[in-house]
Amino acid sequence: MAAALKLIQLNIEHGKHLERTMHFLQERAPDVLCVQELYADLVPQFEKTLGVRGVFEPMCLYEGKAEGIGIFSKYKIVGQRAIPYGGSTEKLPVHDNVSIEAMHDSRRFTLLVTDIEKEGVVFRIGTTHFSVTKQGQATDFQRKDMATLLSVLREEGDLVFTGDFNAPRGGEIFSLLAAQYKDNVPPQYKTSIDIDLHRNGKTSPHELIDKMVDGIFSTSVYKVSDVEMVSGVSDHCALVATITASTLLR
Repeated sequence: MAAALKLIQLNIEHGKHLERTMHFLQERAPDVLCVQELYADLVPQFEKTLGVRGVFEPMCLYEGKAEGIGIFSKYKIVGQRAIPYGGSTEKLPVHDNVSIEAMHDSRRFTLLVTDIEKEGVVFRIGTTHFSVTKQGQATDFQRKDMATLLSVLREEGDLVFTGDFNAPRGGEIFSLLAAQYKDNVPPQYKTSIDIDLHRNGKTSPHELIDKMVDGIFSTSVYKVSDVEMVSGVSDHCALVATITASTLLR
């Protein structure tokens, strides 16, 4: 029988909705949790509350705090690495939101990868937070970063990777990923933005209804099933899935 993991992907918006986020995560009790917009000082709380161990990788200094991405696991993490693919070359640049270009250049875009062992099977799980643009329109810096990210992903071999890609499904950038990796989010889901909780939900809800920007991608060694999108958790919806791996990954 193949080993399986319950995985959740979620952008937590710096913990602005922490009470509802934690309630949801305690209720769903994932084996693996991939998080974006995570403050370093929240990592111990996630570990204690959920009974997991975490790996954190900073992307920038945001409002005086180290902010980045994280992967939490109930099972043993036997390997981890963080591979930068775009943005600033500094380890902890100070976030600058004066323009879209400044936001890109003041963050260190990274693919965080963990090898998680369950029942003798090693699952390779990655996550990232891709660069933002206006209304999700492709830019030259996104094209350059995506080319580098795809190269990094190829070096990692078989894996499942999640993220907030800030590029809507059906658009140029998202399609580059979907051309090489399986997009496991069912087509009936049209947006992963929670319009009720997003800061632009009241003023510009029409701009959010077609923004399926969060994803779970995989190579053929993995089966991703029972994918569900859940609202009311953060400004982005949570993606919940079951990941099954062949015993060939031992």
